[in-house]
Amino acid sequence: MVESSKRIDPSPDSHDGETYLSRYLKVQAEEFPVQNPINFTTRVNNTDVKLHSVEYPNEGELKGVVFFFLGYGGYCDFYGNQFKIFAQGGFRVFGFDRHGFGKSEGVRADTGPDLMGDQFRFVDQIVETFGLQDAKKFIFGTSMGGLICTRMIQIRPDYFSGAILNVPWFANHEANQIGYFKRMLLKAMSTVFRNRQIPHPNKSPEYDEFLTYVISNDPLYTGPIQFHMAEYGFSLQDQMNAQLDTIPNIPIFITVAENDWIVSNIRIFEISNILKNPKNKTVTYKNAAHALFYQDGFYQKVMSDILDWLLQVSQ
Repeated sequence: MVESSKRIDPSPDSHDGETYLSRYLKVQAEEFPVQNPINFTTRVNNTDVKLHSVEYPNEGELKGVVFFFLGYGGYCDFYGNQFKIFAQGGFRVFGFDRHGFGKSEGVRADTGPDLMGDQFRFVDQIVETFGLQDAKKFIFGTSMGGLICTRMIQIRPDYFSGAILNVPWFANHEANQIGYFKRMLLKAMSTVFRNRQIPHPNKSPEYDEFLTYVISNDPLYTGPIQFHMAEYGFSLQDQMNAQLDTIPNIPIFITVAENDWIVSNIRIFEISNILKNPKNKTVTYKNAAHALFYQDGFYQKVMSDILDWLLQVSQ
């Protein structure tokens, strides 16, 4: 059973005079110190497309390697300052912007023909290039990245030493469920209108203000999601659900945002409750929204908690 806890005191409150937007504006975005540690490309229509990669070298003795994979729309160099704490703790951190996102080449918002293949090739190329075969390897995914990471540990159950799933997109929030007929329509739309965007549903005036600002003012952030990527995500959910018994018995840290309107916290808890490793941990962050890594006061607590857990499970 996963250990479950709730952060109550201290915990930021979006109604303590701050808003989602004001907290976002306090976040110090910072590039990773090593840009493109490998020459990483993906093949699209017989052409090599360059994908931007990053590294945060560890300080002191190497305790493990962390591969982090972002949610839809995100890009690595927003998070350099946030992952600094991992490097200071002895963990070497690697990540990359998917095809069509952030600083990577490719059609904007289109992840290309082989998203999962790109994920595995990145891990393999990093391990081979830097001789990290014997290092403990951890995988870190946010939102859609959390779903992708879950599929990766299902496919390679003996490869990773642990996983961090931050607000994983195991299912849509209950207010935005996709039934059978909508799913069939989405399949058709993803073929006919592959790159057409799906408008963001309104969440709350405060959250909508924040998200609208990010999309309008950060040229490297990509949103809203396109038809083909929404369908791809649902297909990954189908694959994950069909093979839940193949999630390996490795330590898993799951982050839950109490005020998440994007993903289903109910489904997150259902899946966390079937996991049996005694080192598993699920933490609910009071008053947190789905985009908690864009919220000053939240991401610091989350990253500190995850680092404490990593130091324990990497021993």
